[in-house]
Amino acid sequence: MNILLQNLSIISLIVMGIPMLLFLILVFSKKKISENTNIYLYAFSTGMLVILATFGLMGESLHELEGFFKKNPNMTHTNEILTEIGIIGGGAVLGLILAVCLKTVVFKIQKTKTFSHDGHSDSKCCVVNIEELIHKNGKIASIFIISTHKFIDGISLGVLANSATTLFAFENLGTIILFLLHDLPIFIIIFYIQKSLNMPNKKIFWYSLLLSFITVPFIFIGGFLGNWLEDSLPLFMPFIESMIGAILLFTTLMEIVPEFIHNHHLCSKHWYITVTWLSFGMILSIVLNLIHVH
Repeated sequence: MNILLQNLSIISLIVMGIPMLLFLILVFSKKKISENTNIYLYAFSTGMLVILATFGLMGESLHELEGFFKKNPNMTHTNEILTEIGIIGGGAVLGLILAVCLKTVVFKIQKTKTFSHDGHSDSKCCVVNIEELIHKNGKIASIFIISTHKFIDGISLGVLANSATTLFAFENLGTIILFLLHDLPIFIIIFYIQKSLNMPNKKIFWYSLLLSFITVPFIFIGGFLGNWLEDSLPLFMPFIESMIGAILLFTTLMEIVPEFIHNHHLCSKHWYITVTWLSFGMILSIVLNLIHVH
């Protein structure tokens, strides 16, 4: 328990510390970010998140099921396949249902708010745009909407951390590193959006700190529940990993991909650069997911 608490605390400090260090670097650099760089950051984030959701989380779900089958050698091959379909497929279905419901609620809130402010509602605007959120909804509402996936990050980090038997000796170190890094490109984009709105650095700091802190409570929830779930409900964690992977994949495709995929202002040169950043994000994510410490 003491080792688990220390590991969860270390991860929590890193989750909050890396964005704050990046904030200081961006503040002192005093450089502006171009529209094209924005698009490259979105593409890079998408590459990382798509692989994290599929090859990472869903792949880990399959890996844990294979371990379960080894502990239950009497299961027939047919039952193993049906179990994989039920756990991984069922988790993905539930994750997509939850993601669609959350998307619908956010859209309706945004639609109502736009109608009350502007006197009309654009029913076609069903994609949440980060810059428009901050412009129209203000800081607190934007924090809630932008951070809807952070409980996924926290729970996943906590679950991954509870497998360590010694200090910072995690079984799946690459996936943990990937979880710590995948939000940083979006953090940079949000920082410069706020700078373009002439927000003072002090407010941006507190906004950034809150965005980072949201993950922390869920890290401890995932960490302390993970051991109990692994012992009492061995099929529950693979189900949750598949569900979280589906939610993360849906969120990426619906919220981040539209930020760069339909940009008609890019010439062919920038299009190739965008694809390169997307590919680099995918390759980096694959490499990090392959880093296991046994």
